[in-house]
Amino acid sequence: VEVWASDLNVGSYHPCNNGPLTFSFSSDVTDLARVFTCDQVGPNPVQMWVTDSKGNQSYCVVILDVQNNAASIPDCQPDEQNKYVLAGKIKDESHDLLEQVQVTMKDREPGYSYITETDSSYNYEIIDSFYNGTNALVYIYDLTIVYEEKIIDSIPHYNVIHTHSNQNGVYGVNDILLNRNYEVTAYKQGDMTKVTAEDLEILQAYVNGEYEFQSPYSFIAADINEDFRVDTEDLEILQALIEGEEDEWPNERQWVFYNVEDMTRMTANPLHDDLSQMVYIENIQNKSHHHDFMGVLKGDLDKRESLSIEGEDLSFERLESRNGETVAEIYPNPFNESFIIDLRGIQENTAINVYSATGKLMFSHEVNSATRLSLQEATNWPKGSYYYQISSDRIQRSGKLIKI
Repeated sequence: VEVWASDLNVGSYHPCNNGPLTFSFSSDVTDLARVFTCDQVGPNPVQMWVTDSKGNQSYCVVILDVQNNAASIPDCQPDEQNKYVLAGKIKDESHDLLEQVQVTMKDREPGYSYITETDSSYNYEIIDSFYNGTNALVYIYDLTIVYEEKIIDSIPHYNVIHTHSNQNGVYGVNDILLNRNYEVTAYKQGDMTKVTAEDLEILQAYVNGEYEFQSPYSFIAADINEDFRVDTEDLEILQALIEGEEDEWPNERQWVFYNVEDMTRMTANPLHDDLSQMVYIENIQNKSHHHDFMGVLKGDLDKRESLSIEGEDLSFERLESRNGETVAEIYPNPFNESFIIDLRGIQENTAINVYSATGKLMFSHEVNSATRLSLQEATNWPKGSYYYQISSDRIQRSGKLIKI
């Protein structure tokens, strides 16, 4: 393929209109075009020089990526060896897959374009001499003008790649270069429909010391301004968002995403943990890798928390649908050997999942009518905290179980 240096120009100009401009691949103004072959498949750093009518020059560095996508040229194979495939899944803390999450891969080491200026020096060399008619010695010089390019400034350019998760929560990209360092982050549009006055009531009860969060993810969801603590400032911001006095979430995001590998060591209060919201890829060598993200929606507390009624036996938890109908009861909690999930009001397909504190699925079952489940297998579970999730069309509830 023949490439002209002028093909790489993106708006070069001379401030004094010393045109026309000449574009070349080197300081030689006749080096106008080059032919790239199979030997150059992949990234090629080249220089694009710009020369004005008075001989002033400047150049920038361009990465020219030569691709053989069709692989139809004899003896010329696509450069599959120098590419890196990055893929993964994105889900929330309830293990529901999230679609339309934007995943951004940014090169941590930028390339540079350079701003230069030309210095010239004049060298005189005596090549002959003679006496003129007045008997004065006259010298003949050879004049050489040397032009030297000097870099006076540089502009960093980062290689940035965007992709999105599909309906199965899966994202992937297959054209990341090897032997580079990348940082990978995730972002998703917020959803104010999931934040209501009930969430505000739960947060206010916690801030007032009247209620303790049952799920560690609630601390992340309640840290509205992301200052690693839950206090009155978070309460005020959430209230302003719900009442419409504010329309922008702190840090311009409602979803926060974490590296799933970090979440496996999450404690009861993850705000005290060193959890990364970024995946770092150092010096890519392997051809493929898998990195998952977990998202938590700030402000959405009632999906895993419910305020206790004063005087109620906390060892007996009652779950209600949106119209106040009792659909399930869980007891005892804390439990010693086993516990019971009484789905007395269930009349449609309902999923029951129980997870360990590290997110491991301990129990999963689906029912479609009223039933009473006794989890005898919990006898073999280690002592500690567990989290249940009950999901149907009428109810979406999560909570904490403790084995003593």
